[in-house]
Amino acid sequence: FKPKNVVEVGLATGSSAVCNTLAARDTILTYSVVDPFQSQWFGNRGIASLRSCAAPVTKVTLYEDRSYIALPRMHSNGERFDFAFIDSSHMFDETLIEFFYIDKMLSDGGMIVMDDRPWPMVGGVINFLKNNYVHFDADTSHSRLAFFQKKHVDQRKWYDFRSFEIPRSEFYEERIKLYQSEQGSAFQKD
Repeated sequence: FKPKNVVEVGLATGSSAVCNTLAARDTILTYSVVDPFQSQWFGNRGIASLRSCAAPVTKVTLYEDRSYIALPRMHSNGERFDFAFIDSSHMFDETLIEFFYIDKMLSDGGMIVMDDRPWPMVGGVINFLKNNYVHFDADTSHSRLAFFQKKHVDQRKWYDFRSFEIPRSEFYEERIKLYQSEQGSAFQKD
C-alpha cells in the first residue's frame, strides 16, 4: 500500500504520524493533520516532528480545529485521501463523524486505521462500521487497531441498518470511572 495523500485526526506528539511517514516516505505527497490542541496542549511538537521527517517530499498542512469543523470544510474543498489515521477525541459520536467524512473523501481502495479499539466508545463505532459500512472490508484482528479498506462508494439505502454491540471490558469500564471521578473532583475544587 503506497498512499499519496494522507489525513490524520488527532496528532498529539506525532508518533503515529512519524511512523506513517517513514513507512511510506517515498510515496506521500500531502499529509493533512486535524488537531485542535496541537499548539495549546502539545506546543507544536507533533507537527514539528512530522515536518522534520516528511521534508522535503511531503506538503504538511495543520488544521487546528475540531474534526467536525475541519473535515466538512476539507470535504467541501474537494480534498481526497488514500490513507487516514483516526486517533482523536474517542467520543462515540465525534469518532463516527470523523469516519463518515473521511469515507466521503477516501479513494476506492483507500485505507482507514483507527486506534484504541478496546475503549467501548471507539469499539462501539468500529462495531457499527463493521456491521453497517459494507462498502469497506474490516480487519479487527489486532488488539488495539482496526483496519478498514474501502471497496467502493457507499450504496446503502435509507433502510439498511444492522444492530451492533458496544464492547465491554471491566478494565476499560474502571478506567472510565476513574477519569469521571477525577473530572468530578476537579469541578468540586472550583
